[in-house]
Amino acid sequence: MGCRKQLFGEESNCKGVVTESSASQTMHTTNVAVADGRSGQGHDSLPACISEGGTSSCTPGRNEDVVAGISEAGTSSSRGMFSPMAIVTESENATPDAEKKYTHKEDIDPALIPRPGMSFRNRKEARDFYEAYAEECSNEGVHTYFKKNEELRVRNNTTKKTHCMSKMKLKRIYDENKNEISVVIEQVDLMHNHPCLKKKEEIINMRSHKEKDPVLLEFVDDLQAADVPHHSIQNIVRDMHGGGENVPMTRQDLENRKAANVRAEHANDIAKLLEFFEDCKAQNPQFCWYVKIDKEGMIHSLFWSHASMQAEYNDFGDVMTFDTTHKTNIYEKPLAMFVGANHHLQNTYFGCALLGDETIETFQWVFQAFKKCMGRHRTRCIITDQDQAMEVAIGLEFPGVIHRICRWHVVNKHMPNLNEIFSLYEKQHFKEKFKSVLNHPLTPAEFERAWEELITEFDLQGNATVESLFRQRARYIPAFFKDDYCGMMTSTQRSESSNYAIKKNFVGKHTCLHKFAKHTLDFMQTRKMKEGAETYLATSKTLTKNKWPFEVQLGRIYTRAVFRNFEKKMVNCTAYNIEDDPELGEHWYRVCHTNRTILRAFIHVQVDKIPREYIFKRYTRFARREVDFDTSDKLLTGEDGNTQSYRTKTLIPKAMKAVRSGSMSNAAYRRLLEVLEDVTKEIDNIPQDIGAEARKGQGPSRTEDNSRDSSSDDDIEEGRCEETRITRKILPAANQLLHGGCSKQMKAAEIKESGTTCRVEASHVLDCNKEIGKKKAAAAATSEEGSQHEQVEQQQVKKVHNMNSSNHDRAQPVASAHPTPTTERKKNST
Repeated sequence: MGCRKQLFGEESNCKGVVTESSASQTMHTTNVAVADGRSGQGHDSLPACISEGGTSSCTPGRNEDVVAGISEAGTSSSRGMFSPMAIVTESENATPDAEKKYTHKEDIDPALIPRPGMSFRNRKEARDFYEAYAEECSNEGVHTYFKKNEELRVRNNTTKKTHCMSKMKLKRIYDENKNEISVVIEQVDLMHNHPCLKKKEEIINMRSHKEKDPVLLEFVDDLQAADVPHHSIQNIVRDMHGGGENVPMTRQDLENRKAANVRAEHANDIAKLLEFFEDCKAQNPQFCWYVKIDKEGMIHSLFWSHASMQAEYNDFGDVMTFDTTHKTNIYEKPLAMFVGANHHLQNTYFGCALLGDETIETFQWVFQAFKKCMGRHRTRCIITDQDQAMEVAIGLEFPGVIHRICRWHVVNKHMPNLNEIFSLYEKQHFKEKFKSVLNHPLTPAEFERAWEELITEFDLQGNATVESLFRQRARYIPAFFKDDYCGMMTSTQRSESSNYAIKKNFVGKHTCLHKFAKHTLDFMQTRKMKEGAETYLATSKTLTKNKWPFEVQLGRIYTRAVFRNFEKKMVNCTAYNIEDDPELGEHWYRVCHTNRTILRAFIHVQVDKIPREYIFKRYTRFARREVDFDTSDKLLTGEDGNTQSYRTKTLIPKAMKAVRSGSMSNAAYRRLLEVLEDVTKEIDNIPQDIGAEARKGQGPSRTEDNSRDSSSDDDIEEGRCEETRITRKILPAANQLLHGGCSKQMKAAEIKESGTTCRVEASHVLDCNKEIGKKKAAAAATSEEGSQHEQVEQQQVKKVHNMNSSNHDRAQPVASAHPTPTTERKKNST
């Protein structure tokens, strides 16, 4: 017969003769040897020349090393010498006998063979016995997977079953009280219809050998929750089990478990979130949380604050930033954080909120929830980004508070137009002069004079960008805040950096809400650890660069971070000179607003001690004040005050020491198993004092009727248990949840729980609609033209601008008992 075959891009003629009598045996009695040592069968790029009782010829084309032909006896003739390739035997090539049976070897220990009548204490013990028998004789089902070579990932629908009838049937034995006391083997069939697996690498893929230990699975879940890669988890588990062949789970098992955990986390998200809040409330009654429910009964917004946050506000709540520019959750809703600075100049947090939208009403609700949670303490200054709705809400809810807009946001908003101006006047150094005018003037009058000179010099009268920046000057220019304490902050960078840190290290865009709240608490704990490390370092003696008495004084009082900032100003003050005023009979020195000039004056008049009016307690090592509530936020705390993590950390080293010793000998191994089983049974009967089981039996918390205004604490009656029922959905745009490979499961869960509700105590439902309605009605009564909503907002904006533009009514720093002087004269003793 003749054939034509493609060979390395060229055609090659191949002619061979096969006798009719032996044609049926050709395919399994011959083979082809190739240059690379692999069988040529199935490679279309290589010529296969077969001879069976006849002659054959082959033209190999460019490939000179390809064997031209192989005789039945196994000899080959070619330009190169190769040994013949191994071929399958007759028995191997024959179809396996479906009736053939397989069982254990005869030399197996008889004590390991299951027999009818054998008794065990429970089903787990019987299963362990059978698995030990299977491991000894290696009788497990075998299956070869087949995966199609497709671009798209498809489910492998091939079955894993071999229809093996091997089994062990158990019978339960009950006592007179119908309690299960043991199990007995009733029937055993040890014959298999498939060969045996001999290697551990193969056996561990069987479902019966998958790891079911809840402790190890929980450990794996913790590693996955910490974003540890799967290959690293496999390495850890491998080391724990003494080798890769003993690892009880594959990489695919890890991926499947993580996918299942993700689906379980997203199910009943709201119920789990409220359960987490109740856990926090049970551990510390000072924990505060409120929800805003819309007309459809869905949660619109959330606010929560832990006890430690409220303690932080008590010490450092005089200045805070509030920003909503980041969306760090699965619902793509803005996260709002109340952020301040502690005495180590580190970020500190007062509360968190998840907002349904960014309207005036929503911002009012958040600020009302924040005030109700924090109590009588009031902030002095709020720094936010440029948002008109936020500005109006702050003016209504925080009257008299300094509202400063982030300078970076204001300037960055006009940066495209400013860049054109910078490029146009690059040679005239307009950019440097512009920044100097923004930052250096000491008074509002000085700024306006410098601004006018700049505009006149570059002929920018009538420029829309320049006029817009000048109209907002009282909200962001430092010169207008020289008399006000703003906590050394000019922007919302602290809020933005906090949002970025949470998004980078703790949560992602697919994080569900209850996990988001838990990870936020984890983030707070990490910040507290950093503060604790800095407090510890501050206990050591501070070394000063100079020996000025007041510098040594402040080195003992200020924290390390604040004192480093002070020393930089000490170096900068050396650039100033002090001159006497010859027109006055007495020697007076005018000290300006900046502390560099004050320090230079102190050196000139040889001040030994800084007056206490110039030292804010919030920046000293003694800034913390005692509060009348527990500031611990740790969950899962027992009656002894120890957390579950502390107990686990104490038990694991002792347990691992026993495991290492018990694995060194068979006697120690069996003894340790007996002890562990006895101890486990004993401790399982001990009541828990941590977790949900410990809270069972506790009565419901005090609640109030939702029809009343929940902002009034006096209306809460003792013993009322009325609750608000809300749907298990949150934030109407939550349908973005349905994505990726788990969309079917998530859609099914969405349909399943669409008609269900969960309970929220009415005391946690904060309704500010009544108060907002009163304010809108009062404002609408005075308006005469235009729509009611537009007129109300215009009046609110005007009211807020008037309040914030009056500098004389602004509050003084919280740590100072006297106003901070803007101009101080020091008399020189002659």
